[in-house]
Amino acid sequence: EPLTKDGGLAECRNCAVDFFQKTNNGSISWIYFWDPDEQPHGNTEIGSALRGLSELNDTYGFMFKYLNPTTTTDGQTSVPMSERISMFRTDPKGRLRFSGRIHETLDESIKKMMGMGVHPNIKQTEVVFVNMGLRRDPEKMRHKLSKYQGLLVEELESNPMSSASWLALGLQ
Repeated sequence: EPLTKDGGLAECRNCAVDFFQKTNNGSISWIYFWDPDEQPHGNTEIGSALRGLSELNDTYGFMFKYLNPTTTTDGQTSVPMSERISMFRTDPKGRLRFSGRIHETLDESIKKMMGMGVHPNIKQTEVVFVNMGLRRDPEKMRHKLSKYQGLLVEELESNPMSSASWLALGLQ
């Protein structure tokens, strides 16, 4: 199971990106990813939306919005929003790497690039997705959160300065 590996799903995604960039031969210049429990919000025609974004030449990546519907303990519906870079240019130098055992992101790579004087242009999109991962039945949700908690503790043991992991653990 990929989540039990040291690098978690981030390591799996990095392998996929590496493979894609090695076999791509320059014919495709963008990588887009989303999770199986995410879907476009409303009537968004995702193919047309992504094609339009990929035509912008001054952009290194795109930040997408995610609605995260959940049911609170008192039975009410809550829909917090989150964001993440989900579409980015292929990078022959391999500077963009996913990190984090859960909620894997490109954030650390972007920070490293900025530290090297490279300031990638990341744009916010109006494309919204819905993450249905928090809409599981209570028993499955408890199992998922318990697994996440263990992975976050492992992440913090190897990277105690990971503010994103501390935040995610606090939200558990």
